This record gives sequence, C-alpha cells and structure tokens, in this order.
Amino acid sequence: MEDQQDVAGFDGGGGSSLIMEWYAVAGLTTMTVFVGLIGLRLAKDELLLRRKRLMIGNY
Repeated sequence: MEDQQDVAGFDGGGGSSLIMEWYAVAGLTTMTVFVGLIGLRLAKDELLLRRKRLMIGNY
C-alpha cells in the first residue's frame, strides 16, 4: 500500500482553505505597505530636521 501526503498549507494540514491563504497574503501585503509608508515618513522627517539644523548653523 502506498502512502500519499497532501501538500501542507499555512496551517500545516492538507485541507487548508484557499480563502485563508488569500487572507494571509493580503495581511502580509498590507503590513508591508504600512511599514514602508512609515519608513518613508521617518526618512522625510529626518531630512527636514537635517535641513533645519544646517540653516540654523549658518546664521
């Protein structure tokens, strides 16, 4: 008799539903976008602060 194994999904079982995998992918994508936006905002704030320091130092 031959053993057959199902392909494991996110939950480790073979019966994982496709909708749960899509929710996981959507969640990871959303978090990646938010973290990227926060990082860009922090970088922009750092550039503005550096510019202000240079302007104050020139007077």
